[in-house]
Amino acid sequence: MTQVLVINKIKQRLKVSSKDLLFIAIILGLVIALLYKITQTGFMKQETRLLEQKNQVLDTYLSKLDKEIKDRQYQIANLDSTNQEQKEDLINQLNFLKQKRKEILKLRKEKEVNYQKILALTSAIDRQQANTQKTRSLQRKIRTLNDSIRAMLGQDGDVEIPGWQYKFENLQSSYQELMSENRQLKTRLSTLSGKVFATNIHSQPGEMLRGKFDPSTRARRTSLIKLKFKLTRVLQTQEKLIIKLFDQNQQEFALKGNYLSELRKQATNYKTIYLEPANTKRFRRGKNTVKLFLAQNGQSKPIGVHSLYLR
Repeated sequence: MTQVLVINKIKQRLKVSSKDLLFIAIILGLVIALLYKITQTGFMKQETRLLEQKNQVLDTYLSKLDKEIKDRQYQIANLDSTNQEQKEDLINQLNFLKQKRKEILKLRKEKEVNYQKILALTSAIDRQQANTQKTRSLQRKIRTLNDSIRAMLGQDGDVEIPGWQYKFENLQSSYQELMSENRQLKTRLSTLSGKVFATNIHSQPGEMLRGKFDPSTRARRTSLIKLKFKLTRVLQTQEKLIIKLFDQNQQEFALKGNYLSELRKQATNYKTIYLEPANTKRFRRGKNTVKLFLAQNGQSKPIGVHSLYLR
């Protein structure tokens, strides 16, 4: 009853009827729906633009891979059957390129833009292509030396073979080292896939003054260490990040566990935390080493290290 009286009073003051109020409410609803539609359309256009840009990048790499795959297949088909080691290396390269091509096609089908996956994939392809270019350059130099030696051996007169032989052996050694490095790189790429590491680690010592962080390089004015870093991937539920600090004598300096709650609040790979002494008010003078560990199933392993100096 009271609500009806209030509505009637509002109608009398505004001098509008129930029909007018209903008409106004309908107009407001249409305006809100239109604004929502415009906003959603804007978001959809932005997402579509990002997907198009992602596909353009992936298509560029896909085109490169197709050319590289055809090139490897041609080399394998026309390679001398006696050169077994080079054939095995070409087959490994071909398998690597085919695998990366599958990964690109899979990424292209995804409706989300995963920058971390794209960066990891394109970086692996770029490194492989750089190694291939180095290998081809060394192979060309070896062939040139071989041709030069054959040409000189066909000439009359004495030929200083030892000098050329040294250059040839040196190039052969460099080529073998590069091939070994190439194999190690492939192993590391497959091993490091999905691993967690702390990168881009930066620190800033200081203290809180009037509610604000005040940077300092002096130990007597350092009650906090602001630590910023990036993880190579988001931590899983069963994984936990542990941070320890060591002084210049490699003695552990006790820290409060406040940073753990700060880490839990930060859902992205980029982390910013404050380290605070547990048993003293200030940090120690000299070199301080921050070590980051990943703890899982009762075991921990180092994933990053950083040093700072206090006067």
